[in-house]
Amino acid sequence: IPIEIQVSNLYDQNNKLLGRVGVFRDIRKQLAYEAKITENKHLYEAVVENINDAVYIYQNGKIVFVNEQMTKLYGYSLKDFQTINLASLFETQEIGKEILNNARLRLQGEKVPDNYVLKVRTKTGQLKPSEFSAKLISFEGEKAILAVVRDLSETYQHEQEINKLYTAIQSSPQAIIIASTWGVIQYCNKVVPMYLGYNSYKELL
Repeated sequence: IPIEIQVSNLYDQNNKLLGRVGVFRDIRKQLAYEAKITENKHLYEAVVENINDAVYIYQNGKIVFVNEQMTKLYGYSLKDFQTINLASLFETQEIGKEILNNARLRLQGEKVPDNYVLKVRTKTGQLKPSEFSAKLISFEGEKAILAVVRDLSETYQHEQEINKLYTAIQSSPQAIIIASTWGVIQYCNKVVPMYLGYNSYKELL
């Protein structure tokens, strides 16, 4: 049986050592609890190191764990994340302070948004659009926040390219029509109604 022993000296009124008193405590439950915590920690690490998204754990006012994808995405090491002013990672200090306040409220059991999209500052100063999904968990026996972060840079880039294409089509002096194989008009630029004698493109769709 695993036990913990605490020994204290016993003295008389003249400060003469009379003997020692020992207290024995069964620590099987404590060891089982610690083993469970270690098992859970290894499980977290095994899961988060094998997914494509970035993951971090926030606890006691700081980031205590990041997976490899998190360091690749933003360029910071775990030590960087632990020492940097976290509010400065976001597009503005005000947004950063609001996020940290939401984290504090979440840990207190208050209801705050689980998902949000923000721009995060990388170590090189680039702002990356990122989607966050946060959940309250227990990590090493204490409340913590597990956040999964997805890089939206490619999505934003595609949206910008689509917007540029849309602007180019709308600004073209040529009539442009997109129709289905059945001849149903699905899209036309603003020149088409003028050529066909309509007041609005909506009359064609």
